[in-house]
Parts: sequence; structure tokens; C-alpha cells
Amino acid sequence: MNLKSINSVQKLIGVAGLVGFAAALLSLVPACERTPTSSPLASSLRSVRKIEGAPAQVLDVQFAPDGASVLILERRRKGDDGAPGTATFAVSRRPIAGGAARDLIASSDPVLKLAPLGDGIVMIRQPAVPPESVALAAEEVREDRTETRRLALENKHLETWIAANEKAALYRVDDGGAPVRISPEGRRCVNVVGTAGGQRVAFSVAPQGGSSDVHDTGAAEIHVLHHDSGEVVTLEAKGVVRGISADGARLLVQNRITDRYTSEKAKDLVMVTVKGEAVAELPAVLEVDGVTVSTAELSVGFLGDGLVFRSAEGDHYRAALDGSKATRLAAALAGAGSLDAGAPPADSSAAAATSAAMASAATAGSAEAPPPSARSRRLLGSTGAVFELREAGNHVSVSLIGPSGGRPIAQLEGPLAGIGPVALDAAEARVALAVFSDTSRDGDIDATYDDAEIFVSDAGEGSLSFGRAPVTTLADELRPAIAAAAGVPAEGVHVAYARGSLDVTAELPWIERQKAKALVERSFAAARAITGALAQRRAAVHLRVGPLALDLEKHRDEGGRLQLALWSPGLVLLDPQASPLVLRNPVHVRTLMSNTETVSGILENTGKEPTPPIEVVAVMTNDLGSFSTRDEVKKPIGVIAPGRRVPYHVILKKQWFDTRVTTSFRAAGKVVAVFNEYGHAHHLDALDTALDAWAAHGVWADHGRTTRDRSSTLVRLTAGQAALPDGARSELFQKIEKALRRHHDRFHKGLFHVTFEAPDGTQWGLVDGRSASPYEARLVLGDPLVSSGSVSNAGAVVAGMDAPFRRCARRGFTASLSLQGSVTMIADLDQDGEVASVRPYEQLPLSSGLPEPFVTCLAAYIQRARFAPPSDGSATIRIPVTVWAP
Repeated sequence: MNLKSINSVQKLIGVAGLVGFAAALLSLVPACERTPTSSPLASSLRSVRKIEGAPAQVLDVQFAPDGASVLILERRRKGDDGAPGTATFAVSRRPIAGGAARDLIASSDPVLKLAPLGDGIVMIRQPAVPPESVALAAEEVREDRTETRRLALENKHLETWIAANEKAALYRVDDGGAPVRISPEGRRCVNVVGTAGGQRVAFSVAPQGGSSDVHDTGAAEIHVLHHDSGEVVTLEAKGVVRGISADGARLLVQNRITDRYTSEKAKDLVMVTVKGEAVAELPAVLEVDGVTVSTAELSVGFLGDGLVFRSAEGDHYRAALDGSKATRLAAALAGAGSLDAGAPPADSSAAAATSAAMASAATAGSAEAPPPSARSRRLLGSTGAVFELREAGNHVSVSLIGPSGGRPIAQLEGPLAGIGPVALDAAEARVALAVFSDTSRDGDIDATYDDAEIFVSDAGEGSLSFGRAPVTTLADELRPAIAAAAGVPAEGVHVAYARGSLDVTAELPWIERQKAKALVERSFAAARAITGALAQRRAAVHLRVGPLALDLEKHRDEGGRLQLALWSPGLVLLDPQASPLVLRNPVHVRTLMSNTETVSGILENTGKEPTPPIEVVAVMTNDLGSFSTRDEVKKPIGVIAPGRRVPYHVILKKQWFDTRVTTSFRAAGKVVAVFNEYGHAHHLDALDTALDAWAAHGVWADHGRTTRDRSSTLVRLTAGQAALPDGARSELFQKIEKALRRHHDRFHKGLFHVTFEAPDGTQWGLVDGRSASPYEARLVLGDPLVSSGSVSNAGAVVAGMDAPFRRCARRGFTASLSLQGSVTMIADLDQDGEVASVRPYEQLPLSSGLPEPFVTCLAAYIQRARFAPPSDGSATIRIPVTVWAP
């Protein structure tokens, strides 16, 4: 699950419930010509000036009720090194006339939403989620460890975030006071809305851990808090508040909560009076200029003493509470259907994703930051004036628009992506803007990874520039240092920096006929140097040595020791210098007819200091669904003096035939890394074999996965080799297979399977030198099932996955030599049609027959897909896949 997956899941489980009607009104839309209306801002936007306050990731901007200051919801990053960690979430008050900014609240607990109340605020806050941590024993590293661990971490992190979100609560913070909880204990605060004058707020709370009950019954309670009395009134009506009228007398309520989407559509809302609790359906139709307009699919909110509606095509209508006196504020937009309804993707940490998701939860009079592709966005004022910010070259034109035309009123410094949340004051005479600069130094201005400063407009003549300074990108700064550390020319280092993470590729010199041991030592020397040059920065590091591509994996064991590994398909090479503990002669004995398995080996301390007391831990597991078992056997080894070797021998009793045994070593209850000498020698031999095949035949061979009775290798052919006549090609296959068999005979047992793959994906299989026939996966892709709304192009997009899925099947067959089963993949779509998360349906009986790398490969292709925006704001698609080997 990548950093976007977590942002969208928040929408699915309740944080999306915080996204009010105003966010829908203020979506980014294409520009079109309109007739201007009047507004004080048209004559008062003459210049902009920065107000005091440190740069931060600004998530929301609102004017305080008295108009003298601006309230900023911000996330202050841990540091500038890109390392993961706990950020600080704050709500600051920044005086417009000048003076230092002052924090109303600052802590590591994410603030999801705020609303002004009197001289203070109310806010929804949840407990902080700790940053991701990694603890992986070196002896447990497998070929697919990186993807497997990433998915496991994402799932664990998501579970932690969900548990924290269940504890989201509403707090009141008076100016200078400590937070005081308002929402009831044992309830999760789902949403809060407030009046522009800061006199009343309404909020909804749902049972903790009761999402299914909430989904079925709409069990959320509605509460109203008045500033003057401080009294909290609980309404009999149930549902989630989506809007509150200017006088606080009426609420818009979604009386059916769903875990899959948040709706501000008229068909899903009712209007409830706070006094008397009269419930009224919203107008079903509007009569506008002799045309009847259905409101069912229109977003709706309060505006003045009436309502305002907006269509997906960009029409804006204003009407009385009963739907009478309807007028058009803005006409349909050019390019309808390309609306964007959210902020840019959130930071990879779950806590930051939580707050960044709230950047789109704007209140009336503010607009959310656009994604980089947007060229226009809208802002609705409290009087019904519609403003458009449109990117034009290097500038952003601000126009006052109407039903059929527009009038430019100012031209700001661009780009539009650099303008984040925007707010209008109650008099519609001043605007406040969060203005982002390239503080991440990745070459782009991005509302998620860059920090912003706050500017306000003035009526006096002056500059409309934000005064951004030129920036030297981090990639340009680091490239010479990385090249020097790796000992290669600067042109041999490629550095990309985007979305908060570095991607570094260093090309090491290719030395003809160099053996694997020397090549690996040279690669680790470069990897250690690059790691040191990058310090604590988050980075993906890749090394290229001729045909060999190596990826660097970094983690710390539970004792805090940094571990480095270089991996390529089928190869995992551990840094011999990373640990003084060396595992020699590991043996795992399994007998078919016996009910025991044994693991043994020798552990040597090659360091200069004695070890703490060490124990060996052998774990036996099986994967039998509800009958799964896990047995753990511990055996003390004791303190190992420098230079000493200590043997170990563990016997495990198995209850099932198909079991898996893993062995680790612990000190003081923590897993310690060891260097597996046998595993390292095994993979060095496989690499030597691949290098020999490259030198003799010009092909590269990926060491494949092994089973109890066979091993596999994938050989990548050139186009010329694949195009040889059948006889010549078969002869070449036999020569290559003979060259590769040497490694199989030394380290593996049973059948030896070689798969030859052409650049176009065509494959031939050779088992023990026989049957060189083309291989094609047998795969059936079922029709997608869409729930929680409709997706217009779901069938076409899923049908296009057939070829990529077959590539997964080819690789899966090569890796496991056994590929048969069915799995249904679940894809959750966000409001833009992008895939927020992917997972297999765990309850499908046959899914256990498919290897994890195959399912992960399917998920990777699904994650890249782009669907049409779901009709209900989000959707879930089930994609059934059945595959078998010929």
C-alpha cells in the first residue's frame, strides 16, 4: 500500500465524513466565460503581503470571526532530512495587522478538522500513529522480502491508524487554554461544522468499532454547542452533519452513514431544525429560467438564508430553503467530467496522510489546493459571488464570474499548484492564501511535500508577487557527493527526488571476467559509501553493474544495528560486515514419515567482544486457514566469546505434513541479525553461474525459486536469439541449460526447470533438458463487480488488465513451478477514479493455492489503473482471476 492508499482509506472509514459540502463546491474546474457579479473583493485585491508565522504544510485556512486574524491548521515536519518521524500538528492564530503568530494547540496528535467558536476553536483530533519501524532478521530474508514486508508494514500501519481513528474526539480550545474534550467518551467524532460567526458548531459522533451498525442504521448522534452558554444539546435526529446555516438554526444531515463514501448530494441529505427538530426533505427540483432542474445528484449547502446547489458539470444555483426563487450563479463548465475533488496525494506516514486528507475539507469561503494537473479552481463567497483562479502562463488570473461571463480582477504569481487553501473573510473584502514554495527542493511545487507561508490581500497598491527565491534542487546538490562516495563519475549517477523520497542509481564500471565475490565486495563498498553520503534521508538506491541490476535494502535489526542487503531477482546478498555473528552449516532435516523436523548449525562470533546471552528460536507454522498452527521452540546458546563457535540442535514435533520452519536468534528477547555463510555462498555461486552464461552466450539468468523437488531459472533472451529457427534456438537452449545446471547440481535437488523469455514476453520451458515448447499462461479474467456506486469504464479497464496479468502468470510459473488457483482482487477507488488500495479477498478458498508474488504482481498492475470517477464519490471493484499452468 503506497502513501495514496492510506489517504483514500481514511475517506472510506470516517475521515471522509469530515469532508463537508464546501469541498464539493470548491472543486477544481476548467475555466469558461461568465457574466461578472459584484463583490467587495473586486476592488480590494490590489496587493498581497506575507503575515508572520513559520513555513509549514498548511492544511486549512480560515478567518477568525472578528476578521482580525487568520486561523491556520498546519503540520510541522520533523526535519528537513526526509526521514520518517512524528510531525507536530498545530492550529495557529496569525494577526493580519502584524505581530507574532501564536499557537492555540500544538502536539503530535493529528488535528483532522477545525471550526471557529468564539475566541477559540473546536477541533477533531485523534491519537498519533507512530512512524513505521522495521525489524527483520537477516536469516529470515527471502527473495520477495521487500514487497512482502512493505505490504505487511502497510497493513499493520493501516490497522494502527484505524484503531487511532476510532478514538477521534472533539475538543474545545479557548484562546490561551488547554484542550477540553466535548464529545462523549467511547464515541468517535465523525464530523464538525460551524457558523461563520463562530457562535455555534454542530458535530456527529458514532459508536467506536461499530461501523457496521452505523452503516445499517445511521446511528450517529448529533450535538449542537452554543458559544455563549457552553451548553451541548443532543438532538433526537440521527446522522452526520454536513452543513449548518449562518444563524445556526438549521442543519444538513446525511441520515445514512456508509463506510465507502461521503455524500453531500441532495438525495442523501435532509434539513433539520435545531429547535423543534423538524425534518424536511430538500427540494427535489428547481425551476431556473423556465427549465426544471433535478437536484438528486446535485451537491447542496447553505448560502445566506437559502441553499446553493452545484452539479458535477459545474452549474451553480441559488434558491430559497423550499427551492423557490432559484437563480443560476454560474453556468456549466467547459470540459465537464474532468472535475477534481481532492487535494494532492498525502505524505507516506499515516498521521500526515490523515491531516493532508483534511486539506480538502474546506469550509465555506475557502478552496482546496489543486493537483498539479489542474488549471482552474473556484471559490464561493458568503454572498454568492463565485471567483475563479485560472492558471495563465506563469500567472494565476483571479476573475469574478457569473452565469455567462467573467471579469478579471487581479493577476497573482503562479503556478496555481503553488496556491493552497484559500479563505475569504465574512465581508468578502479580503482573501487569505497559503502559498507554497519548493521547500522540498524536488523541482516542483507541491502542497503535500512543500511548506507554505500565509499571504493576505490589501486594498492599497503594491505587488501581487509572492517573492519566491530560486532553489537548487536536492538532486543537483547530492549528485556530486554520491558520485564521490561511490567512486564513479558524476554522469554515472542519476538522482531523482519527488514526493519526499530520493531515487538514486549509480552505474559501477563493468570488469570483464570479474568473479562474483569481487563484484559483490565492490558493490557493497559503493553501497556503504552511498548510504553514508545520504545520511538519514529516505532513499531508494540502485546499483547497475553491466547486465546486473542490484537494489539496496536497508533496515535495522531489533538491536538497532544497520543491515544492508543487495538483491536482484532470485538473489539476496547480505553485507558480511554488518554483523559479527556468522551462521555456518545450517541444516534443516525433514523426513516424510517422521513426525519431527530438526534444525541445526554452528554460530560463530567473529567480533572482538563477547555476545550477550543468545537463544535460538525455531518456529513451525502451517497455512490451513482456521486450522493454522504455530509452534515455537527456544533453546539457549549462551554467551559466545570472540572467535568461538557454538553448535545448536533443535527438534520440532509437527502435527501436519505441510509445515514451514524458520529459525532466528535472539538476545534479551530481541532478534539479532546473523550472516548466513551458506546462503551467501549459495547466491555467490548462482551469480558466478549467471556471469559465466553472460560471457559465453550473451544472456542473463535470474536465479529462481526452489521447491522441495525442483529449482528454476529465468533466462532473458535477446530479440535475435528468440528469432532463431527452431533447431538453432533449441540447440542454444541446450547449451545454456548445461551451463546453468552446474549451480543446480551443487545446491539443489530434483528437477531443473529453465524458462527462456523473449523481449516480447514469449516463453519456452526446458525441464531437465527436455520439452522446449512455448509456454503461455492459462488465465481467465472474470467480469468486474462494482459496489458502492457505478464506474462507467470498469469493464474496459479491467479487460485491459488481461495481458499484464498474463505476464504475472508467466513470472509466477517461473518462480514457483506451480501455479493454479483463483483469487478475487479488491480495488478501492477514490473520488478521482484512482486506486486507493488493493487487496486479495482473503475468504476465497482457492486463493491460498496461488503464490504470494503472483498476487502481489496482480496488485501492482491494478494499483496503476485509472478508472472513471465513481458516481458516488468512491467505489469498490471486485476482480476475479483464475489461473493454471499448462
